[in-house]
Amino acid sequence: MVLDVKGGEGKTRGEFAIGASATLIAAAVIAVLFAPALLGAGQFMYRDTGRMHAPMKKFLAEEMARGRFPEWNPYSGLGEPLVAGAVNSVQHPFNLLLLVLPFDAGFKAWTLLAYLVAACGGYVWGRALGRSFAAALLAGLGFAVSGALVSVSDNLTYLAAYAAIPWVLAAAQAFAERGGPARLAGVAAASAFCAAAGDPQSWACAVLVGAALPVLGGERGARSAAARRAFAAAGAALVGAVPFLLPVALWVPFSTRTAALTGAELSAWNLHPLRLLEVVVPGLFRSDPADPLVGPFQAYCGSSLTAIPWFLSVYVGATVIVLAVAAVRRSAGAAWVAAAAALFAWASLGPSGGLDRVLGWLPLTSRFRYSEKLFVWPALLLPMAAAFGVDAVSRDARRARAVAWAAGGGALVALVVAAACALGSEALAEAVARPGPGLGPARALVSNAQAAMTHVALVLALLALGAVAVARGRAGARGAGLLAAIAVLDAAAAGPSAYVLGTSDRGAPPLAAALASEGASARTVTPFTMREDRWPELSRVESTWRWGYRTLMASWNVPMHLDNSLVYAGLHEARYARLVAALDMAKLVPALGTWGFGYVVVPGDPGNAARAGVPPPAHVVATDPELPAYLVEMPHRPRAYLESRVAVTDADGAFRFATSAPREGSVVEVPLPMALASPPGTARITVDVPGHTEVETRGDGPALLVLNDALVPGWTARLDGRPVPILATNWVARGVLVPGGVHQVEFRYRTPGLLAGWMLGAAGAVGLCAWGLLRRRRSATASPVASVG
Repeated sequence: MVLDVKGGEGKTRGEFAIGASATLIAAAVIAVLFAPALLGAGQFMYRDTGRMHAPMKKFLAEEMARGRFPEWNPYSGLGEPLVAGAVNSVQHPFNLLLLVLPFDAGFKAWTLLAYLVAACGGYVWGRALGRSFAAALLAGLGFAVSGALVSVSDNLTYLAAYAAIPWVLAAAQAFAERGGPARLAGVAAASAFCAAAGDPQSWACAVLVGAALPVLGGERGARSAAARRAFAAAGAALVGAVPFLLPVALWVPFSTRTAALTGAELSAWNLHPLRLLEVVVPGLFRSDPADPLVGPFQAYCGSSLTAIPWFLSVYVGATVIVLAVAAVRRSAGAAWVAAAAALFAWASLGPSGGLDRVLGWLPLTSRFRYSEKLFVWPALLLPMAAAFGVDAVSRDARRARAVAWAAGGGALVALVVAAACALGSEALAEAVARPGPGLGPARALVSNAQAAMTHVALVLALLALGAVAVARGRAGARGAGLLAAIAVLDAAAAGPSAYVLGTSDRGAPPLAAALASEGASARTVTPFTMREDRWPELSRVESTWRWGYRTLMASWNVPMHLDNSLVYAGLHEARYARLVAALDMAKLVPALGTWGFGYVVVPGDPGNAARAGVPPPAHVVATDPELPAYLVEMPHRPRAYLESRVAVTDADGAFRFATSAPREGSVVEVPLPMALASPPGTARITVDVPGHTEVETRGDGPALLVLNDALVPGWTARLDGRPVPILATNWVARGVLVPGGVHQVEFRYRTPGLLAGWMLGAAGAVGLCAWGLLRRRRSATASPVASVG
């Protein structure tokens, strides 16, 4: 057996009924935790969920409702891949909710369902490890309501990926124990579900941990068999994930991820060491619930390594830690799980913990960023270790008494600290303010400590009482359920402080209506930063987000079908990103006119357009008087046009052309086979939907059709139905040579690797089916002696 698994009963009807009960309990707990979202108008709109996921999910829903599979986003810069960009989870099955429900309801259901999936996955993994019903439910709910997972309501990509992790671990555990094609198919399915979320890092960690834990925690005599099955499980996981990972892998070489990470990128979002206190002390560095990124956190933890926290909370639970420690002393399985949690907690510190110094010899560490994300693993593994503790304590009176003493002592210490914070708050604030953070943040820190330690004292006292009841036999068969309920209550009570609800913007902004009339030429630059204080009645984040929405910033612009020069995506197109990075605002804004960007959003006063490099006088097209903000037209080329002044150069020359001023004509990076006519003629866009553009050209002679959309792998062109090559034009755009006369040029995008990935996945599924049929046939013809699968 692996990781202290007890018993070997199969998945009977009774087990499925018990699983249904666990699902209902988990759903009830999650409904209570997120009651403000379920019962009110508040929506999950905080940080990336509000800026990227909500508008992009609305765009995906519209595309799917029109019968189009969304592979291309034409409204981000010069266009960005969607499937290959991963972060928008285009292939995730939860997107079906956006088709069958009104968008706001579907989007909310998308988020809440992820928590139920996480809870059920943790429960199933606990059962696979031989835990009792109550202990397994603690493992699932302890993860689902942990501070780290509740915090990730602000980023649906990671929420969906994290929710799938315990399913990968459960499937790998089941296959490691009993083998068989059905269980191997379960590994592939769980892996596919995790990979579909769009976070390859979480998927890779899940596969590695899922393969390693059964081997490390297994009995010595069975480790060789477990190792063989671990390799098979890893292979099946890769096959299951290929349809989702192959397009991403093929896109990465053309994205910004090929460049070395900067020092700022490497140092961003690493868990500050002081925040490890928040594992057992909830909300210690938190400030205003509606604006948690200021106050004590920035005063005490806002170092050069961490400007703002990735997780609003990293609370796992004081009761969870006590139960986990109780299990580690007696259980090898719990010890391995806890050791993995400690390893990930250390890694989440990033440079603060010396990760770069210790593991700098590994090639992948130079590409690894946002180490704080790794703390989701302690949030998953520590409740599982506590599940081992619940089973051990509920069966052993001696161990229950030890837990009672530990929890009671901890409760007394917490109560003393809370009383000291209440009685000597001002003196303590002055003491902790002396290093320099200021008296205001120090007072907030002391107030947070008082509330947090009161919470810790109460839950540890409850755990002590529960352990006493178990030790004296008063809890009976319900001892495990009592201890598990206390631990879940501990984490769930702190959960509401880990998420922030906002409001959905209604109606099109005033500037959007003016741009909508421009059709294909409605390309906008929003060069000025968002204001966080425009609406003082709102939180800082909500005020900032409303400003971005009304000034058409990315990605709010996407559902409006308006193109903005800003790119807010996971994997940026490398050439366009290099162009933007090479120029300051005063040079970049007029430069973007070369690629069809003809409007600038200017706040405050139309005269500010000069600061962005737009030559006076400012031609105001539309006004938003509330901000105020102005839509100013600037000189620009059309999105599609015929060009005869074409020079041939290499990539370096094309980049110099793109970043120089003034620009005349165009450049291509391959020799031209013919002379071009002058004047060239006209070009008109006749079809323009995401991933499909058609242009009608009219001219007296050969010319270069320039379409100011991104040239990336996956685009093909046809001239009057015949395939023609696309030329790299003006560094980032597409060019096609067209003869004189009237012609139709069609551009289509298909995600590289998408079809091949699904074919490989289907081949793997066929192979598993064939193995299952062969295995069944052999079993039918074998002797009555039970065979080992």
